[in-house]
Amino acid sequence: MLFNWRKRMVTKAVDFAPTLISWFQAEKKWTFTIEDYRQMPVNSLGRCVGDYLDEHGFSFVYNGHHHDIRHILLNYDMNPEGEIRMQAFMVGNNWTWNYKGWIAFLFGMIMLPELWVTLAKDWQRGKKAQKINQVKWMNFLNDPIDQLRQRFNIQQL
Repeated sequence: MLFNWRKRMVTKAVDFAPTLISWFQAEKKWTFTIEDYRQMPVNSLGRCVGDYLDEHGFSFVYNGHHHDIRHILLNYDMNPEGEIRMQAFMVGNNWTWNYKGWIAFLFGMIMLPELWVTLAKDWQRGKKAQKINQVKWMNFLNDPIDQLRQRFNIQQL
């Protein structure tokens, strides 16, 4: 019962985070639309993002493009557990400048200690990968996702 309550709290926090972040973060310029993603080559980064959003009924959020790209590139689902796992990867990837990622990661560790072993593996996975926090993803949207994972040394889950 306590686990279900903690999981619901994490879900509510993850669902509310984009709204909270938008209050404090200026919108970033992004010229691509979901329709642009749908027209990109099969298995390209952009197409994989568009396909995932379509398959799961998620809306395209202009200010969330880098975030969504990381989910798909790193192969973490867009759900509460996937969110926390992605933050663990990014913290391991030397994401020292991102307080939002650290807050999400620590909140997830406190609320879901059952994930500690998994999060430690995700953190190690991030440490082994090339730094990706400053990559200009719009330059790579048409590139095959498998080649990008290899280029940035992103190990399979």
